[in-house]
Amino acid sequence: SSQYAVCSYTPTLNALLHARKNLQAINKAQAKILLVAEPGPPNSSDYLPNAVSEVESIARILKSQNILRSDTAQSVPWRDLSVEDIQRLLPEAHLFHVACHGKQDFWDALQSAFVLKNRSRLSVAHLMALQLSKAFFVYMSACETATGDTKQPDQAIHLAMTMLFVGFKSVVGTMWSLHDRAAPLVAQMVYGELYKEDQSTLDPQTIPYALDMAVHNLRMGWVEQDRGQVRGESREYAAGRPAAYWATFVHMGV
Repeated sequence: SSQYAVCSYTPTLNALLHARKNLQAINKAQAKILLVAEPGPPNSSDYLPNAVSEVESIARILKSQNILRSDTAQSVPWRDLSVEDIQRLLPEAHLFHVACHGKQDFWDALQSAFVLKNRSRLSVAHLMALQLSKAFFVYMSACETATGDTKQPDQAIHLAMTMLFVGFKSVVGTMWSLHDRAAPLVAQMVYGELYKEDQSTLDPQTIPYALDMAVHNLRMGWVEQDRGQVRGESREYAAGRPAAYWATFVHMGV
C-alpha cells in the first residue's frame, strides 16, 4: 500500500493486452459467483478458523445472488467442493473467490495449487486446461498465489498468472504467506466497494483502488466499525504489525 500511487501489475504485457481486449461490461444482478471455503481439518495445526466466516461475509455482501452450487453441495454451496466440482463450475463463473491454503511449488511451478478438501490440490496444471470466456474477477485468499518460481526468476509461473492466462481480467493474490485474521478484513472491504449500490455494472477499476484502501486500513491498524468482528481479535489487532503482515496482497490485470 503506497501513500503516493495505487499499484497494479502484470506478468507480461501480452497478458494485460489480452485482458483489456476481452473485457466486457457485466451487470451485477447477472454476475455468477463461485465461492470456495476450505479451512482444513479442525484439529490440524494449520486450520484456518476465519476462512468460512470470510466467505459467509462475502455472500452477505453479494446478497447470495447467483452463487453457483455443486450438485453434491449440502447446506451451503461453498463448502467441501472437490477439484472436479470447481473445474466444472468455473466456466460459468464471472467471479471466483477462494479461501483456503495455497502452496507455491518451488521445484515444479505447474504443481503450485490450492489445497482443497481431503488435501486434494487444484493445481496450475489443472487450471491451465481451462478456457474461461465469462471470467472477470478472481480473489485468492490463500498463501503464495503470486510468489513465482525461484528456478525461473525471469518468468511468472504461479496461480495469479494462471488466472490471467485462463481468462480472468482482474486478479487479487498474495506474494507470500497470508495471515488468517487479516484475510477476511481485506476481502470484505474489496467486495464492499465493488458491490456498492450506486453502480449497476462491475467496474474493474474499482478493484485495485479498493484493495489499496483495504491494505492501507490494515497497515494503519483500524477497520470500519460495520465490517464486523474477526474471531478472537479486537478491531485494533493490526496496529503495529510489520509490513510482512499487510504487504503480501497484490493486484494483477485490468
